[in-house]
Amino acid sequence: MSRRLLFFLIFSGVVLLALLLFLNMPNSDGSISASELQETATSTGINSPQNDNQDIGVSEVGEELATTNALENTARTEETSEGRNEIRQFGSIAVHGVGDGVIADIWCMQINADVRRALTDNPFLRHSELRELSPPTEYHLKQGDALYSGDFENGNYFVWVRCPGNSIEFKHLDLPLVAGDCSFEMRPCLPLRVRVLDEEGNPLAGAEIMYFGPKGDPAYMDWGWQKRLEASFFLEFGETGPDGRAQLLSPLPANNMIEVAPKSGLCGGNNLNPSLEHENVVVLSPACTVSGKLLDSDDNAVLNSYVGFMGASEGHEVFLTSTPVDEEGNYSISVVPSSHDQLQVIGFAEGYTMGYATISRPDSNGSYHRDFVIHQAVSLNLRLASKGQPVANATAFFAVDELEDVPGYYQSDNNGIITTDRVFRGGSDYLLQLVSGSLRLGVYPFRVPFDSTEVVELEVDPVGTLRLVDEPASKDDQAIGCRFRSQAGHVTGFIEWDPREGVPPLVPVGQGRLVCRTASGGSWSRDLFVESGINHISPPARQAPFIFTLPESETPGIWGVSLFTDGEFPDRELELLVGRHELQVTPGAMTLLVQSPDGGSWQLGPIRVSESGLNLGTLRVQNGSVNGLVADENGEPWSGLQVSLVDSEMRPEQR
Repeated sequence: MSRRLLFFLIFSGVVLLALLLFLNMPNSDGSISASELQETATSTGINSPQNDNQDIGVSEVGEELATTNALENTARTEETSEGRNEIRQFGSIAVHGVGDGVIADIWCMQINADVRRALTDNPFLRHSELRELSPPTEYHLKQGDALYSGDFENGNYFVWVRCPGNSIEFKHLDLPLVAGDCSFEMRPCLPLRVRVLDEEGNPLAGAEIMYFGPKGDPAYMDWGWQKRLEASFFLEFGETGPDGRAQLLSPLPANNMIEVAPKSGLCGGNNLNPSLEHENVVVLSPACTVSGKLLDSDDNAVLNSYVGFMGASEGHEVFLTSTPVDEEGNYSISVVPSSHDQLQVIGFAEGYTMGYATISRPDSNGSYHRDFVIHQAVSLNLRLASKGQPVANATAFFAVDELEDVPGYYQSDNNGIITTDRVFRGGSDYLLQLVSGSLRLGVYPFRVPFDSTEVVELEVDPVGTLRLVDEPASKDDQAIGCRFRSQAGHVTGFIEWDPREGVPPLVPVGQGRLVCRTASGGSWSRDLFVESGINHISPPARQAPFIFTLPESETPGIWGVSLFTDGEFPDRELELLVGRHELQVTPGAMTLLVQSPDGGSWQLGPIRVSESGLNLGTLRVQNGSVNGLVADENGEPWSGLQVSLVDSEMRPEQR
């Protein structure tokens, strides 16, 4: 063998070895791609049904891969058809705040057309039904691990993360990530304790408990499919033990509800306002059967229609359950609680108005029967005008009458036009309620035409807008928050907004009071008469110093000071330390509500601040104590109640 041939063979072997090493290198940023993590999990048995110890498998894989993980944009190199290398950069998905060695479970579900359609057609879908439409992929991550988003099929995903002892976090993501990384910050939370009893107070073992978004919210029917998706997933679930107790380890912080599934002839139950401090008791009542027919106005069955049931719990309407209607228009369900004095039955289908029926009492055999009709729906084109001028950016709600609302709310465009979904019955009378923030501007009756292309012209009461002018020389004097309270006779409520953002809100023509907060912590107020159209408002020509000193108290801490000029809503709410304070205020009368660090509170005023200012000196008060016992009719003490101390005009002084 010649020396030249030997050199060529050695050189070829080195090149081949380098190529093999390059192909087996980790990602350039150390992140784990979704396919690599899935392949590793499969090879170690993590995701295999035969492996009962998933967490151990994940830990072993995580320890081997942890050194190669980083949360940075990932550069991938691939060969194009022209043979040139092209760099693609996509972000990674990571989980933080879980603690060293703790495993977080992450699910990625692609939102396909079937999921969107199902959520739009039926607002009461369960998460199990959605998972069948688009099975999610599950991964297991440790602190510092990351999923490379470039390996996901292009599309919209719903991603949620669960880790024991932390609240569940979720996001809607467009994958792959092209604008950076995505991080889920896990937040520790308290365990939620639940106990399930029957009506006789006996504990129920083996009851399935779920904790999820509040479908009892009356606005649930108005939600878009994205929000319905979030509420349809059980955020946590568990099962009661022999004593009827269970503990949910990962509740969300607030605004959710507990639901207990039906069990052994008992209907399900719920708790709309679960407490993290006390045990939450849910009582299951005997179930009864509800049946009937749901037809259209021609007595024909409506395809893909559903019947939902609403009851009352703690003074709130709450969704109980739902069932599909068969091809002949029949429905029947046997897990509705008989303990509700009234049941509201709702029939709904896409392209039809919602049908309502109320059932007062069950029959002698413990069942209900109710037939009702739903009608073909039309959309609405409506133009709002005031004195011939279009009313733009107004929010409108619709109702059949004072008791029955039409789902959804709408906003007029720059021409005052409102175009709705197909939710109205042609030829029928409806009500329009016009609002601006919390201001109720008026209620107006109108009739919906049969032809959706016909425009309904609706004249409303005069309105105006408020626009701040005279930009201050200093940013500290710039208004950062405004509140307007109308004193017009036909209007109730108030509206708050940030004058630096968005379009000035609509307000009714007439007398009102405007209060503005500035960036420096100051405030100013004006009594004004709103004219139709644009009202240009200038701040007062001058502010006056308002000085007071907060003394030392027996309990060190923060003082609360609220300033009132209109008697009901504070112009400013401050948290202050001990010492001298100087505020810039509008000259005039005002009242102070002061709360000391030890819990005592008192009212000071009315006082008048002159144009030259006012110095109150040191605020001093002698606090007293009020003690009492709250008991039921049998003399048993009640705990957990809120007690308010009110003045002679029934205004709360302290709680």
